[in-house]
Amino acid sequence: IRSLDSDPGNMRLALDVAREYLRRAEPLAALEILRRSAENRPSDYLPQYLLAEIYFHHLQDPARAIRYSRKAMALGPGVFAPVDLLWTALAYSGQSSKASALLADVAGNPAGKDARYWLDFAALHRRLPLDGSSTGKANRERMRDALRRVRELAGENAEILAGGGDLAVVSGWPALAVDFYSEAHQL
Repeated sequence: IRSLDSDPGNMRLALDVAREYLRRAEPLAALEILRRSAENRPSDYLPQYLLAEIYFHHLQDPARAIRYSRKAMALGPGVFAPVDLLWTALAYSGQSSKASALLADVAGNPAGKDARYWLDFAALHRRLPLDGSSTGKANRERMRDALRRVRELAGENAEILAGGGDLAVVSGWPALAVDFYSEAHQL
């Protein structure tokens, strides 16, 4: 902790100290470390995201997890982890309409995202109903659109393309999976 006091902007050190507190089952001490990191790095999404993680997974406080996830999303718009955590916290706390609205907002705002972001977005949809209901159909369409974006943005990343193929297979789209795997194999 003394090292962190002398270098309060050292995010790596703050993460190590916070992780040690979590290992010792002291989430409140980890929160304090990350709060200070968030103050020292106000434009960095990571401290906000980690605060949300602690509130959700260690303190079972989805309301605060939602608040910090939203901050992390705003600070790291190209990072999917805060979106995933926000969706999970909303769904867990029974706010399914807000969780659905979040996915619709993300799907409608494709600017500046990379292939990994859209692959993770498509993967999140594997946890949703993909049946013939209106909700399931909307989820399937968003997932298919995300996979299209993965193909457009993957470039020469065979790992991303193979991941898209895997998701297409388990989602029942063999023709799309073949396209992903063929591109990955060529690379």
